[in-house]
Amino acid sequence: MLLLLSVVALSALGWAANPDPSQVHLSYHGKPDEMVVTWVTFEEIDKESYVFYGTDPKKLSHKVTPYDIHSFKVIGNDEIERWVYRTRLTGLTEKTRYYYRAGNEYKMSNMYNFKSLAEDMTNFTVCIYGDLGLENGVSTEAIIDAAQDGQFDLIIHIGDLAYDLHSEKGKIGDQFFDKIVPISAFVPYMTVAGNHEHKHDFEHYKRRLTMPHNGVGIHDNQFYSFDLGDVHFVGLSSEYYGYDWTEHIKEQYEWLKKDLSLTTKPWIIAYMHRPFYCSNRNGKKSDCHGEDNEYIRVGSEDVPGLEKLFNEKGVDICFWGHKHFYERLFPVYDNRSFYQSLNVYYNTQTPTYIVNGCAGNREDHALFDATATPYSAVRSEEYGYTVMKIHNATHIHLQQIAAQKGTFVDNLWITKAPGYRPGVKNVPIPSRVIDKEALRKINEEND
Repeated sequence: MLLLLSVVALSALGWAANPDPSQVHLSYHGKPDEMVVTWVTFEEIDKESYVFYGTDPKKLSHKVTPYDIHSFKVIGNDEIERWVYRTRLTGLTEKTRYYYRAGNEYKMSNMYNFKSLAEDMTNFTVCIYGDLGLENGVSTEAIIDAAQDGQFDLIIHIGDLAYDLHSEKGKIGDQFFDKIVPISAFVPYMTVAGNHEHKHDFEHYKRRLTMPHNGVGIHDNQFYSFDLGDVHFVGLSSEYYGYDWTEHIKEQYEWLKKDLSLTTKPWIIAYMHRPFYCSNRNGKKSDCHGEDNEYIRVGSEDVPGLEKLFNEKGVDICFWGHKHFYERLFPVYDNRSFYQSLNVYYNTQTPTYIVNGCAGNREDHALFDATATPYSAVRSEEYGYTVMKIHNATHIHLQQIAAQKGTFVDNLWITKAPGYRPGVKNVPIPSRVIDKEALRKINEEND
């Protein structure tokens, strides 16, 4: 077992002027010799800020200053100004443990550490979940324990952070990021936005997080990609569709089409907040056949959807949150199922879709319909998180863990022949007219 140091307890913030570094978290931008450190203070620092880091905790031999320092305060909502610091650690040796402290001449953070990643990563493990809040964050302690035990190389949070980042003048977001420091200061913490980040045009999400730059005009932490080992990871915004940001949808789509065409990695794994498919119910109607889900999946007459592109470009797996349950689907395309054996998929005809919005938050569980949809393979209302191990270019193992029991809810191997790309090709999906008023009402209910 790997023993990690310096677990940080939730700080007792006063939200007054305060130079103490807080909310420290890592992110990975696809370069094994780099790691990005982000943190927050509640006071503008008139002295130099920096990160000390090195391989010896008793002698942090490297010092680097932030490449970006900015403050933000949401007009009409926050009375609290926050300063955010973004720093890039460079010159890292692959698969090496580094120790670091972030701060300024007034106050430094506790000592944290992480293990650097590698270009040729094999047998690495990713923890994936959505919809984790401060209140009723049932999975948090289990994920902390596993992260501190060195079980994860990467974390992916599929939207809806804290519930909500902006709530109580942003204090809920502050408390959430302090609470997850034993995860996020030790393991790269990758995110996409969900509907609960939408308030004030995603301002708290854009300002607090530091995701990879996508190389286009829109850089708001909502869509990006990076490579690790045999995997090309792609984070996407379903919220552009949910809130009908047409120009953002089009720019993301064109970027995605190019990005997926360029990758040569054996696996393509995407993640975004809202799903195409699920089998829970909302009254008499399937909760994943709403205007927002259909808009994301098939688009409209003038806006492209994502399902056809996923199939054309060979996406292997896509993770979703938003619905507060776990559901793994059989391969499906345009509501047509392509059955495989329950626990081993081989050369899937379509991407494998998994809904995991059950990490725990102040809202209730979603309930399943008594009868599953034909493409539903495994369903669970247990709070939990997914552990995905990428063994090599042909084998991925997924397990869904019930956080309160520590038991396995689902167990799946996704396997394929070398060089195989899934996807139903050259089969059009008819566009549809999206009811914008119905879309608006869905968002009012979700927010």
